Amino acid sequence: MNQEVLTSRAAKSSVQIGLYAASFLANFMKRYLLAAQNKEQC
Repeated sequence: MNQEVLTSRAAKSSVQIGLYAASFLANFMKRYLLAAQNKEQC
């Protein structure tokens, strides 16, 4: 394993973690906004 392979793998894994966190936050915000809208309607 040379350094370039390790750094490229680390970059890919960090990008995947970032995408996973972004999708998680997006879903959380969607649920939060839907709950807020439902509260206003009630």
